Amino acid sequence: MHRFLWAGALRGWHGQPDAQGTAQGAVFSPLFGNVYLTPFDHLMTTQGYQLVRYGDDFVTLHRTHEEATTALQVMRTMLERQLHLRLHPTKTVITDAQRHGFAFLSFWFHAATIVPTRQAVERFRNQVQQRLTAGRQEGAPAVAAHLNPLIRGWGEYFKIGQVAELYEQLDAWLAAQLHELHIPPTSLASLRAIYERYWARQGAPSTP
Repeated sequence: MHRFLWAGALRGWHGQPDAQGTAQGAVFSPLFGNVYLTPFDHLMTTQGYQLVRYGDDFVTLHRTHEEATTALQVMRTMLERQLHLRLHPTKTVITDAQRHGFAFLSFWFHAATIVPTRQAVERFRNQVQQRLTAGRQEGAPAVAAHLNPLIRGWGEYFKIGQVAELYEQLDAWLAAQLHELHIPPTSLASLRAIYERYWARQGAPSTP
């Protein structure tokens, strides 16, 4: 493990050792993160807090503002003093999920509603435009080859939310983009179809 941490990263044509941690996006980063944060997971669960962590992103769920404030102090003490990690200064907040909602892993949670964040939808639209530009000189098959992995990946990721109406809107928007290029939309994957297949397997539909 130490060899991986001190292996450094290739920047341009020259390798540079990292002073600490692993390079952003390195394949071992999630593994190291989970190993390193195991004591933090144990502390939070033994203290009775509901912790949801994915990599280095996490939320804790509490019934009162006072409980959340206490939990934040516990987290700060553990992470900063014992593990020598810093909480993100702007992402670390205490909020009322019922009234104001919060973003986590590109989902927006508000009361009982779970949908993609506006930023996630905007990034998807921008990526579609970029791939259309890259493939428009190569014809319909190339456009579909550029777009379908993006559509399927995005659709599969967010399908657990209340996205039926959003997926219909995005399917219509995608069809309009292809219409301008005189490409039949049937060559594209369907977000709404991804959503319906998923909820059919669950045995009950999600609320749109």
